[in-house]
Amino acid sequence: MRRSNSSAQVGHEGAPLDESDIVLQRLGSTLSERERELARRFAHEVVKRGVSAPALLLLEGARPLNFVLSMGMAFFAPIVRIFADGKDYCDVQEMLEERASIPYIIRYIEQLDEAHGS
Repeated sequence: MRRSNSSAQVGHEGAPLDESDIVLQRLGSTLSERERELARRFAHEVVKRGVSAPALLLLEGARPLNFVLSMGMAFFAPIVRIFADGKDYCDVQEMLEERASIPYIIRYIEQLDEAHGS
């Protein structure tokens, strides 16, 4: 007999979770709303440009290195801030420190890709 898992499918505000939020829940991790928004913006751009497959391949390969990547971003932050928005850059760097960030992005890209029928 299967148990109902409905309590795991509801967020802290009673709203139903999408599959990418369930990934975070399973990994015991939380991303801030700002970090989720950055991940979603990235995923939307990837799907809009039609590069889901290469992006997923790159993200899967980078999954074990996400913390190292965030430290590399911290090292290059002073140079990048000259050319790019420093707030977004720092937020992405902090997001990559979370172990669940890349699986969250991967699952969100997969969801969008399925919804667009690609």
